[in-house]
Amino acid sequence: MEYLVEFLLLGVGLAMDAFAVSICKGLAMRKVNKKQAVVIALFFGGFQAIMPIVGWFLCKGFQNYIEAFDHWIAFALLAFIGMKMIIETLSEKEEDVVVVTVNHRLGAAGYLNLSAFDEKYKDSANVGMWDVIDALTWIQDNIEYFGGDPDNVTIFGQSGGGAKVLTLMSTPYAKGLFHKGINQSGATETVGPKLTPEEVSLRITELTLEKLGITAENIEDIQSIAFEELNNAGTEAIAQVAEEFQYESPFGGSYSYEWEPVVEGDFLPTDPVLDEGFAETGYDIPLLIGSNLNEWNFMGRSSDVSEEVVTAFKEAYPNIDEENAGSVDSMIRVPLLRTTAHKADQGGAPVYSYIFTYGAPRCTHGAEIPYIFGNVDSTSADEAMEKTMRGIWAAFARTGIPQVDGIPTWEAYTRDGGATMIIGENSELVYNHDLKLLELLEPGFDY
Repeated sequence: MEYLVEFLLLGVGLAMDAFAVSICKGLAMRKVNKKQAVVIALFFGGFQAIMPIVGWFLCKGFQNYIEAFDHWIAFALLAFIGMKMIIETLSEKEEDVVVVTVNHRLGAAGYLNLSAFDEKYKDSANVGMWDVIDALTWIQDNIEYFGGDPDNVTIFGQSGGGAKVLTLMSTPYAKGLFHKGINQSGATETVGPKLTPEEVSLRITELTLEKLGITAENIEDIQSIAFEELNNAGTEAIAQVAEEFQYESPFGGSYSYEWEPVVEGDFLPTDPVLDEGFAETGYDIPLLIGSNLNEWNFMGRSSDVSEEVVTAFKEAYPNIDEENAGSVDSMIRVPLLRTTAHKADQGGAPVYSYIFTYGAPRCTHGAEIPYIFGNVDSTSADEAMEKTMRGIWAAFARTGIPQVDGIPTWEAYTRDGGATMIIGENSELVYNHDLKLLELLEPGFDY
């Protein structure tokens, strides 16, 4: 009878504990999911029923050895658990976000424009982007089950991924699927990706199909073409189109082009960089946008520069070694600056500008990525920069404002003010700091 009473009292205590935890879990669920609720109940009920019984029988065998001080063991364990919970609660959380990565079709598989052949192919020019929209739709339907908030979704990407952020901010079909955007070095004007005009996409498709021996009469045969064969034909076609339309390679010496989203008037009504204003679809989407100081010096872009350029560089970046003047980026900085200005001119959601300078001259294309994802070497300086970068990205994802401790107050960008955060060993907020330098590096510069 004595044991039965012990079991009952223990059961009541554990039931109260499980009930409290279950309430917290239920409050965290944004939608009531009966299946998930049953699973949670079974897990809690099963473990709470079985483990005390197992523990009781195991401890019964040690009763004679620990009876004199078992209460002190219980006290120490509970004190340790309690202190650990307090420390974890008070400690700073660097990551309070859920990250989702997606795959999508690229190359000819993603952007071959077959719309001229059949109505069922009307969306073929941008199926790669439709894949991303499908992923965002899935997130809306399911992310809460992974601890995410479907009403607070941020898309971010680097280089081509950054340009696709601009693309999604420009298409009405992504409206409501995300709420903030981060573009890391994603230009769409001077260096790939370059968004494709419809006439260019149709010409690329024409040449690709011609090389494959496919016409309007046998267009369905495209379904049975091996991807390698399709890709090879497409590669030859875009090289020919680059020559025909004289798209100069950003690295000089030839003409080049890439498979990219198509501005065909429906999925993409406008080009977010080349057009005078930013896409209306992105009006209420806050944007964090920027690039790295030495984007392309690993591609041999570094060169001897005039004293005038060195002077302008020192004025723009007084805390950066002047040896970086020969490799300072303008190819990506210029179109991003134009994009930033157009976004600011809308007067809608704010846009925040940055230049990442940490580690110059090794601050090349993609250099910021390890700091955002926590993959840097474990030096104290690198760890501090990692904390800053992860904090900025997470803060923007949560609130739409990229503000963290350790950096100046970050003002939104305006064309007149030109507020830009230089993120480096000593981060600082500057105002239209490099316009003179860009005018020297890119004669005729106009944003």
